[in-house]
Amino acid sequence: MSTLKVNKLQKTVSGAATFTLPTADGTVGQMMKTDGSGQLGWATDGGKVLQVVYSSLTSTVSTASTSFIDTGLTATITPASASNKVLVFLNTMLSSAAGGLVIVNILRASTSIISNTSGGQTDTDDAWGAGGGSTATGNDRITDNPSLVYLDSPASTSATIYKMQLKVDSSTGYVNQWGLNTGKGGVSTLCLMEIAV
Repeated sequence: MSTLKVNKLQKTVSGAATFTLPTADGTVGQMMKTDGSGQLGWATDGGKVLQVVYSSLTSTVSTASTSFIDTGLTATITPASASNKVLVFLNTMLSSAAGGLVIVNILRASTSIISNTSGGQTDTDDAWGAGGGSTATGNDRITDNPSLVYLDSPASTSATIYKMQLKVDSSTGYVNQWGLNTGKGGVSTLCLMEIAV
């Protein structure tokens, strides 16, 4: 068996581009990619879903706290590259026992990934609100089934934890249950997808 050893490739045509090969092998599933100036390197296919992590919460969580508590809904992902993105999907069921605002937060480690410019409490908390409402009473205390899709940039190759938090501005807030009837429940899910860049 013969071995061909080169560090550059060039067409025989005059003026053709010269390509410099990488000095080490890539990882499984990578392809060779040029930087636009003749340097070849290993890269993943941009936009490709590299991995999916899924978690669910089936039990009821309730709180009367005006500070965020952990709901127990978490998922951990370890990105293959610090330049890759994580697409976060959260679906949940929320309600309030007596019309209070239920506020949800999504953390990456200890950092909130949500921000809005409503000018209200959810803006201040870097969170999002659902459920209840100060004038809701009796059967008007509706349940909400909000969902969040967010493209995050963790900039890390370490194991990264995402988690859902909950608080209220008053009364008691619930996850996976209608505040007036334990027979009306739900399941909350958290899904993480690593997207190659």
